[in-house]
Amino acid sequence: MKRRYKYRKISPDDVKEMKKLSKNMTRKELAEKFGICRSTLFYHLNPKYKKDAIERAKKSRAKLTKEELRKREKKYNLRKVKYQKQRYHEDQEFRKRMISNIIKYQKKKEKCQQE
Repeated sequence: MKRRYKYRKISPDDVKEMKKLSKNMTRKELAEKFGICRSTLFYHLNPKYKKDAIERAKKSRAKLTKEELRKREKKYNLRKVKYQKQRYHEDQEFRKRMISNIIKYQKKKEKCQQE
C-alpha cells in the first residue's frame, strides 16, 4: 500500500489558515490542499477529536510491555532518521538549521568536557 501523503509538520500558521478555509472548503479539499490526510485535519481542527486521540494513545501505550515500547521507539527513530535525511537533501533551509544545531551541540559538548 503506497501512502498518498508524506509525514509533514503542521505549523500553527497552517492551522489558522485551515480554520479560515474550512468555512468555504470541504474537509477533503482542505486535506488535499495541505497535503495531509483527513484524520490529521480533524485532529488539528476539532479540539474534542484531538483530546480523544491523545487519550486513546495513552491507553494503548499503557498496555504495552517495556520490550514492545522499545521496539516501537526504535521503529519510530528509524522512520524519523529516514525523513530527516530526505528533508536534508531536499530543503536548504532545513539543512542550514540542522547544521547550526549540530554546531551548537558540539560547542556545548566541548564546554562541558572542559569543565
